[in-house]
Amino acid sequence: MQAPLENWEDFGDEQETVHCLDNGGDTSCQSNGGDEKQPIIHIGEGVVSYPFYTVPYFYHPKKFMGTISYLDECATRSPTISPTRKPSNKPTLAISTAPTTPEPTIAPTTTASPTSRYFFEVDNKCYWYLSTDAQYELFSNETSSSYGMLLPLQSNEEDNNGVFITSLGFHVDFESIPSRNGGSVSYEVYTLAGSGQYADTNRTSMKFDYRGDFSFWKKISYGTVIQDRNSDYFQIPFEDFSPTYIPSNGGVRSFYVTLDAPALIYKELDRRQGIGNKQKDDDYNSNRKRGDTSTLMIGEVVIGYPFISAEFLYSPKQFVGKIFQDFECPSESPSLQPSQVPSQLPSDYPTSNPSASLHPTITRMPTVNPTLSPVQTLNNPNSSSSLTQQI
Repeated sequence: MQAPLENWEDFGDEQETVHCLDNGGDTSCQSNGGDEKQPIIHIGEGVVSYPFYTVPYFYHPKKFMGTISYLDECATRSPTISPTRKPSNKPTLAISTAPTTPEPTIAPTTTASPTSRYFFEVDNKCYWYLSTDAQYELFSNETSSSYGMLLPLQSNEEDNNGVFITSLGFHVDFESIPSRNGGSVSYEVYTLAGSGQYADTNRTSMKFDYRGDFSFWKKISYGTVIQDRNSDYFQIPFEDFSPTYIPSNGGVRSFYVTLDAPALIYKELDRRQGIGNKQKDDDYNSNRKRGDTSTLMIGEVVIGYPFISAEFLYSPKQFVGKIFQDFECPSESPSLQPSQVPSQLPSDYPTSNPSASLHPTITRMPTVNPTLSPVQTLNNPNSSSSLTQQI
């Protein structure tokens, strides 16, 4: 176990500790600094692998959590005449080797998560997205963060057109970004140059593996995420993302999104999930019935930036965020809303000077009220048609 650093701590600083003297069963403790002979622990680095390598990003400043025993001279002073036989009402004040403040929450203070089946229009273009973070506030305490993630997406087997991915949205743990970065982190997104999985899903006898080999990947987006005090969610602007095609009828395309700090938030796998399986989005059943949306597959987080081919740096996890794709805008003809009222009000009265016509009269609108008085028919001697006039 190891403890993260506080904001004011850095690699090489003196780590706050508690020194305890065991003198034949009686133990007394005091914080460091009380005796010049006491050894000092400096903040070191955690190692992400076994055995350790010379790769610099395998090491991160962390604080040691545990006990270190050493020999010291016994105290020459006499013990107290009346030792305490029962604990005092107040606990002994001691500085813990673990952080004194709780871990910061990953969840944003406020969030606005629209429904997963959400259509919207930007600059006369329509988009749709699937999401896996609609319940983010509920499961945010189950998440962790790493540098990046490999992400396979699959088109629907009944989709004869395929889909274009136009943006990604993800969550960032800003507490994991070094203070020297000033609250910002760089991101990069790559796609596998060809279609298919980024590595063989049969990990016992792999026939291909493109992890860590950039010659098989194409960069489609990059930029900077600046910390937002109100949210940890970031969506790549559409204009900064090269639309990427996923082949039709169950075709697969792989993506690699990475940060230059271990701050990309992910979720642990649920039971019975694994490489090659599908990760259900927030509206999975409805989206599958649609037939024109992509499906998310279980990917892997990457420990380190940029990724390399060492297999132990990859671990299956769930993606947390949103995946955007192009969508055909609804037709605007006929009019979007039917008229609620007639264009003009009907007249309650007949015209003042009705004129006889040699042709039958075409009534365009019915009278508002039924005729209560009898009617008289005036015959035109020159025509078989008649004119009806109210008396």
